[in-house]
Amino acid sequence: MAHAIEEWILATSRQSKGVDMRILACWMSITVVMSLSVQAPSLGAGQPGGDSDLLKVYEVNKRVTDFPDAEDFSTPEAAYALINRVMAHGEEAAWRRISVQSLADRLPPADAATREVHYKNARMWMSAVVLEVRTFRGTHGAVIAKIARPSGEIAYDLRSVELASGRWLNCGQRTLGTMDEARSTFAALCAPWVDKPVRPKVKDPDAHLRTFVEFLKASGEEPKSFVMAALARHRLVIMGEVHHRPRYWSFNSSLVTDPAFAKTVGVIYMELPANDQALIDEFLAADKLDTKPVVEMLRDMQWMGSPGKPMLDFFVTVWRVNQNLPVKNRLRIVLADMPRPWRDIRKREDWRKYEVPSRDRQMADNIERDLRRHAEDERHALFIVGAGHTMLNLEHFEGAPMHSAGHFLMKELGRDHVYAFFPHMYVGTNMGRVDGRLCLGLFDTAFAALGHKPMAFPLGIGPFGEQPFDALADWPVISDYRDGYDAYLYLGPLKDEVFSPLIPGFYTDEFVEEVDRRHRLSFSMGLVESSGLDRLDGASFTRLLEKEWGQPRRSWRDGLGPISAWRDAQGADSP
Repeated sequence: MAHAIEEWILATSRQSKGVDMRILACWMSITVVMSLSVQAPSLGAGQPGGDSDLLKVYEVNKRVTDFPDAEDFSTPEAAYALINRVMAHGEEAAWRRISVQSLADRLPPADAATREVHYKNARMWMSAVVLEVRTFRGTHGAVIAKIARPSGEIAYDLRSVELASGRWLNCGQRTLGTMDEARSTFAALCAPWVDKPVRPKVKDPDAHLRTFVEFLKASGEEPKSFVMAALARHRLVIMGEVHHRPRYWSFNSSLVTDPAFAKTVGVIYMELPANDQALIDEFLAADKLDTKPVVEMLRDMQWMGSPGKPMLDFFVTVWRVNQNLPVKNRLRIVLADMPRPWRDIRKREDWRKYEVPSRDRQMADNIERDLRRHAEDERHALFIVGAGHTMLNLEHFEGAPMHSAGHFLMKELGRDHVYAFFPHMYVGTNMGRVDGRLCLGLFDTAFAALGHKPMAFPLGIGPFGEQPFDALADWPVISDYRDGYDAYLYLGPLKDEVFSPLIPGFYTDEFVEEVDRRHRLSFSMGLVESSGLDRLDGASFTRLLEKEWGQPRRSWRDGLGPISAWRDAQGADSP
């Protein structure tokens, strides 16, 4: 869930007493914390050097058991065989010896006891078939192997390795559903170290800007009517978002209250935990408004819950609209994201039961399955999800597609049946760092020239769609905006936005104790220790969050940079 709690992390780092930002950052990849021997892939902190060829690929097609039983780090595939033997034999003490130094703090100590491994799991690792090796600039690599899970399911193991002092060492692992997903995942890991396209200097800034402004005058439309028309034409409309933006949730609510919405749309899919679907069904079926089930569901989001009031208000809007509709025509809300049943996660190992190879794949599969199950409802669907899960056809540097939920849905439902919106935002990372404005402020300048009038417009035509996509700094791509999204939604200037205010009463004393338990489970420290709280109670935790939630977005103000940087741009894409 991109950007879900990033401003709290930034705020806490400013206010805390010696907080370790590395620990706070780990909430974005909690499965890393939950398993010491199965790390998330990493390419390290420095820029790779070495071979001038960006990517080299070669086939192997050998089982782990075909490799010599020796500590051989000479090739990525030999290192993979060694790593799998360590996993199969439960040799916890070996992990620091066979892994990059940057992972040392997360790995068992050198004198750790051998762990018992179920024979089915041991057989899975020893019978893995190494299919191919991919190396990036000669220093970072990935081994892709086919494994048969104990359940009989076939999966693809992606083991990241890094060349250090002539030895290929472990630096992470992830299991994917297909070979294509494994290749694309490695491409995504390498992408930050690929040179960005050079943005040519603008010779005549006024003439250049005029092209964008004139396009908006001709093609920009009132946003609600534009989105409603898209919903009427397409089986599924994906509304990309940046989380916790009151202005955009208010817009979503305005869609739902439009008299034509329920005639056109039958279901709203959301990036929320599927294990709590029964709570939402209970909420929507109630004769009297009771938000407790929705709040309970929102408390299952990540370790601290998702306390934004505008999202809760959206649920309430749907409930109110349904009261004036026949039961058979009422709107459904379906939670499409991976399960997060915190009540069942009592120790770190419990999280493994809920790991999924790809949240994007799971969300797409859940939606496609639900559409089939309700095929009798001929109305269309709206999917509200982070912009990083929305793109359709963005490609990595070597041509592999970005495997977003939008991409999977486009493949499953057909290109003509899926329509994706890009929300006006900043250039930023998944952890919330703001790296400037889109196209160095060119888009903002064009909107400002028209008085910041809210509008939506197509990206398939015109100069906006022709621009190199630069919004997601974690994922540099070789694509244009029109490759990833069908339309652009602009609702106002970034400088005026605030972070969502908190749901009143969301953090009770009892729930803060639960948040503290989750925090200890995830980061091995309590809330008081990490955030500088004086007391562990609802009022204290709420006061801490209210310094950012419901306030102007400080990180946007500090990181956006000048709106006119594009006028002098020459060289790299970022300011």
